Amino acid sequence: MSHLKQSTQTDENTSKCTMGFEYNFFNKSYSSFCKIDNNQKQPDIMYYIKHLTDFFEKVTQDKILNPTHISLYIALFQLWNFNRFRNPISISRDEVMKISKISSKATYHKCIKELHARGYIDYQPSYNPFRGSHVVMFYFTDKPRQEVKKS
Repeated sequence: MSHLKQSTQTDENTSKCTMGFEYNFFNKSYSSFCKIDNNQKQPDIMYYIKHLTDFFEKVTQDKILNPTHISLYIALFQLWNFNRFRNPISISRDEVMKISKISSKATYHKCIKELHARGYIDYQPSYNPFRGSHVVMFYFTDKPRQEVKKS
């Protein structure tokens, strides 16, 4: 079960707003904060939505990916969000499987390797049970970022 609290603070001198969320997700606490400049045309928080929109546009053109790949990507995206969109993120297979509702280790490994091979993420397995694997989430917005490999 997850619980979400939202907080907002505005700095009157700079017209900047700090918007934050505190999460309690699978018995772990996370916080996510985004600074928004009220003078910008598109605040930083909109890149969250744009990223997901761009991802789904790419997915609709990719004939290989199925709902399990999408569920896995969304779980990774959520962990990236908890990490304040900093790369790389350290992941636990069990946690990602729980969030994405994947029950088979073979399916998990197949899907994460295919997301890597198709250029949606950079997956670096650790092969160490005490150290998490690393994932770099690629950006799909109009800022200079990595491109998704075409089929």
